[in-house]
Amino acid sequence: MSGILGRLLALAAFCALAGAAHSALAAEDSVSYSTWIVSRASGTVTLRFVLPVGAAQRLTGTAIPVLTVSKLGDYVLGHTDVWASGHECPASDQGYDLGKVDPIEVGARLYGFEIIFRCPGPMTGLSLHDHALFERAPAHVDFARIEIDGRFTQQLFTAARQRLAVPDTGPVPAAGAGEYVRLGLRHIFGSLERLCFLLAALLLVRRPRDLAGILLSLAAGYGLSLLAHATGWMLPQTAAIEGFVGFLVALLAVAIAMLQLERPQAAMAWPALLLALAVTTALMRASAVALLLLGAALLSAGLLATSTGRERPRLWLVPAGILGLLDGFALPAVIAPLRLPQWAQLPMVIGYDAGAVIAEAVALALLAGCAFALARSGYLTVLRPAMSDVAAACLGGLGTFWLVSGAARALPPARPPRVQVSTSQTLATVDQAELNSQSLLMRKYEMQGNTLVVRPKTPEE
Repeated sequence: MSGILGRLLALAAFCALAGAAHSALAAEDSVSYSTWIVSRASGTVTLRFVLPVGAAQRLTGTAIPVLTVSKLGDYVLGHTDVWASGHECPASDQGYDLGKVDPIEVGARLYGFEIIFRCPGPMTGLSLHDHALFERAPAHVDFARIEIDGRFTQQLFTAARQRLAVPDTGPVPAAGAGEYVRLGLRHIFGSLERLCFLLAALLLVRRPRDLAGILLSLAAGYGLSLLAHATGWMLPQTAAIEGFVGFLVALLAVAIAMLQLERPQAAMAWPALLLALAVTTALMRASAVALLLLGAALLSAGLLATSTGRERPRLWLVPAGILGLLDGFALPAVIAPLRLPQWAQLPMVIGYDAGAVIAEAVALALLAGCAFALARSGYLTVLRPAMSDVAAACLGGLGTFWLVSGAARALPPARPPRVQVSTSQTLATVDQAELNSQSLLMRKYEMQGNTLVVRPKTPEE
């Protein structure tokens, strides 16, 4: 390959990487979770709203926990409301210096808030409104649970559906299967990683029936994931899943490059590199990431070893089945904070997976139609070698980028240093007065910038 062509391929890969990074950042954390508890006897609606920490920090523009909680609580209060009998139900002050929004503990990397709406009149014509984040992320989805008289219903708030009417009698209708099918469709068409995988698989196709093989392998993978999820055999982890999908893209790119290499054995450098990365992460005590990279290295070595000369690997459909298996855990990983029972998740997951398979079939049909049109025009015969080189370079760069990004997100967070302070030791000083563990309980704490300010409480406080 000439130096000029090599530079062009590097430039194309760089541009594709930049676009992929922007796409990944734009789509991250585009979900939230809400629970609406309707009590007709007391005339109240209790809302518990949960956001991933990434979305919360981007929304408030700060990474300081105290300020993030304060700003985000005010935002949630201003973008959720309840109406009954044609009048708005105001949020009530919860006392204990909490105000109208009570920050609640909901788990690691999540922010939670509780708001209680009180309806002064009869609770007829009740409607729930959620406008949070849709103006900033039109693709945002809020997974909602509506509880009335102890009965839960699963619903969705989207940019096109920000209001939910509650019947005067009986439970709220659950979100239909079509809603989750649409989510599955959007998941595939909005994922550059999965579209690149389908393109890479298409470049290895030799016969029309190979397209059916790709779809059957994907469907088999989704079926296995559904079985594993229903039995609780596997627990999903989003960062690891996305990283492995990137690896699958890079693996097929290496298989495509092998078809043009004078010495196909050189492609075995890819599993060797993955093995070296696995050893490095193991030394960093990141066991989960090390296992992910070790599995990637073994799979690469096994798949590429089945290639004879310049022929495609005999097991080239295996990555499609693995993609279906991993992608089948996409929705369970997203709705994990809801802590739904398995039986309640199954209809949601089945609809979502069906939408994903339909989207993949449509994408493959469109890509195959373009390839057929090129073949009929005669350009494909001339352009195919150069197209394969460019595709292998771009897809390999993209897949490696996604693999490294997913592995980095899956790394355990660094532990902050632990400071031990005796209860009898002086903890802080205000106006030259010592504060011990007992007097600290009588102090008021405030954040001013990055500084924690301690002052005595006033009699009113």
